[in-house]
Amino acid sequence: MNKSLNDIIDISVVLDSNLTADEVWTTSLAVTQTMGFTALNVVSFAQDNLRIDWFRSSMKTAWLEDYIAQDFMSIDPLLLGSTRGKSGMRMTNGRVRGISDPSDQSGDYADQIVDWGYDVVDYHSFRDNALGQFRGVTLGRQQGEPMPDESQRLLCAILATANVAPATRDSPGATPLMRHGLTVRERDVLRYLASGLRNDEIAWRLKIAEVTVRAHMTSARRKMGAATREETLAKAIRSGQLGL
Repeated sequence: MNKSLNDIIDISVVLDSNLTADEVWTTSLAVTQTMGFTALNVVSFAQDNLRIDWFRSSMKTAWLEDYIAQDFMSIDPLLLGSTRGKSGMRMTNGRVRGISDPSDQSGDYADQIVDWGYDVVDYHSFRDNALGQFRGVTLGRQQGEPMPDESQRLLCAILATANVAPATRDSPGATPLMRHGLTVRERDVLRYLASGLRNDEIAWRLKIAEVTVRAHMTSARRKMGAATREETLAKAIRSGQLGL
C-alpha cells in the first residue's frame, strides 16, 4: 500500500476518536488543506429529488449565498449527475463532461465558480442508508496533478462517514441553507436600489446578469415579508440588516 493510502487510513483513526461533531469537521478541513485542497463540502441528500438534509462547507460564504440566491442548485452539474446515479465526477471550470447544459444560468454558474477560485472540484457520493439518502463529498483544488482516484475516493468515504449535520447555524461549516437573513449580495442590491439605480445599472455595478438582480430582489422581498421594493428597503433598515 502506498504512503498516501497509509496516511488516509491514519486520518480515519483520528476522526474515529472521541471528537465532537464540530471537531470532526474542523479536523477534516485541516487535513484536506494540508493535502492541498482549497475547499471541502459534505452534504446529505435524497438522490431522487435532491432534497438537502444538511450541508457543511468551507467555501466562501458570499459564494454560497450567491449559489443559493441564484438557484444554482437546480443546474449544478455535480448534483444533476448524482440524480443520474453517478458516484464520482470531476468538474473543471464549472463544467462536467456530458452533464453541463448550454443554458445562460449554467454559463453564469461556470463563470462565477471559477471567479471565486474553484477551478477543479472532485465529487464522490456514498449511500447513507436504505432510505435513499446519500452523502456527497466535494474537494476543490487548483489546476494541477490530482490525488490518485483510489486514494481520493477512500479519503472521501472516510470524510462522508465521519461528518454529521451542524448542530446550529453557528457551527463551523454551517452554510447559508441554515440561515434566513439577507445575503451579502441581496444587501448590495438593496443599497444600490436605495441610491436610485435601475436593475440594469445594478447588474453592471455588480457584474451579474440583470435577471440575477431581479432574483436577489425577489428573495429579499420574500425574506422581509414585503409587498414592494420600497417596503423591503424599509423593513431591512428597521431590522438592522441594511445600513445605508
